[in-house]
Amino acid sequence: CNDALCSSPSLAIVDSIGDVGQHTSLQLHAAGYPLIAFYGDTNTNLKLAVCIDCSTGSTVATLDSPGVVGRYTSLQLNAAQSAVISYYDDTNQDLKLIVCNGLTCSSSTRVVVDSTGDVGRFSSLQLNA
Repeated sequence: CNDALCSSPSLAIVDSIGDVGQHTSLQLHAAGYPLIAFYGDTNTNLKLAVCIDCSTGSTVATLDSPGVVGRYTSLQLNAAQSAVISYYDDTNQDLKLIVCNGLTCSSSTRVVVDSTGDVGRFSSLQLNA
């Protein structure tokens, strides 16, 4: 939407390569543009789309692969406005967390939060201020 009442909505395709867009989670950057974490089913990867100017496209990064990783995402932005994402690793049945460095996640830190049994579906992430 371009205003609070969404009187003139705009639509943008942020990724169209294969079967993508499952298990989405969206946050708005302080500057107003969206960051979207999602699962790409074709390549079974966790992805992040950053749409600074959606009319000209978006930057899409693969954040975790190989294996079946990236379902059930929960995205928040940290104090630096970088993405922090919790998600499920189907291959290992683990709950994982990735902390991006920078807006487009050109580098990141990835950790296994819990690996006891089959854990991590439907996580919900909240960060302290």
